[in-house]
Parts: sequence; C-alpha cells; structure tokens
Amino acid sequence: MIYTDGTYLIAEDSKELHIFAQKISLKREWYKANAVIPHYHIQGAVVKKALSNGARKVSTIKLAKIYCKR
Repeated sequence: MIYTDGTYLIAEDSKELHIFAQKISLKREWYKANAVIPHYHIQGAVVKKALSNGARKVSTIKLAKIYCKR
C-alpha cells in the first residue's frame, strides 16, 4: 500500500514505492533514502496524481506510525 499525507509519499515496502513512483513519473533520484522516514517529497498536481492512482491519504502522524511498523 502507498500512503501520502499530501507532502510525503511512502510505502511499507521500498520496492513497491519505487514502482508506484515510476508509474506517476517521479524520478528515482528524488527519493530521500537517508531521511528519518525514506520517502518521495510530492506537492500540487503530483499529490492528486498519486491519489488518483491509488495512494491512500493519511495524516502525518499516521504516516510515521505506518513507517515505524515496518
């Protein structure tokens, strides 16, 4: 499952995240691998594109909890 709070795009599995990111035209070099929570940073039309392609909208707190459960 892919999740976003409207700023960060994450998944429980990094392979799944990269496949999804490619599907919505994000460049792999935009991936923040060394962040506390590895993610793609998204905004504006990309958020809408992510949601229309199946990303689930969650709060920032929920996003962190999802990541910590990995």
